[in-house]
This record gives sequence, structure tokens and C-alpha cells, in this order.
Amino acid sequence: MSLLGHSLGAAAALQAGAVIPARQILLIAPFTSMRAMAKRSVGVPLAYLLRHDFDNEARLGRSSDPPTRPTSRLSTAAMTRSFP
Repeated sequence: MSLLGHSLGAAAALQAGAVIPARQILLIAPFTSMRAMAKRSVGVPLAYLLRHDFDNEARLGRSSDPPTRPTSRLSTAAMTRSFP
């Protein structure tokens, strides 16, 4: 089975991959963590009101099989700065 996740769905795909044996997990436009996105969008104080962090970066670090061909190791901030 292969799993595919886009944006917020990347967090769901990574969570599912932790319990469902998947041959591969394809993440399209994933974020590093929900808290990091909230800090950028609504500011630091409100970011800490989140109940779930969806820390994709940490979950990837705990993976037994690290990414084989990452398409981008840029942070969300670095990627958005690269666009006009």
C-alpha cells in the first residue's frame, strides 16, 4: 500500500503510516509542524492554543526508513520567500 498526503493531509498520511504498513508515503507540500504554521499565520501567543501540533518533521525523524529522495529540505518560510 502507498499513502499520499497533501498539505494537512501530509500529517494524516504520516500518522497513518505509523500504524499501517505502507510501502511508500508521498508527501506533497507538507508543513514542518502545525504550531510553526500557526506562529507564522496568527502569531506566537495564539499558536500555543493548538491542541495538536502535527509535527511532521519530528515524525519523519522517528521513521525507521528516512526519506530516500526528498524534493525539498527548505522550511516553509524559506519556500515562501522564494516566490514573488
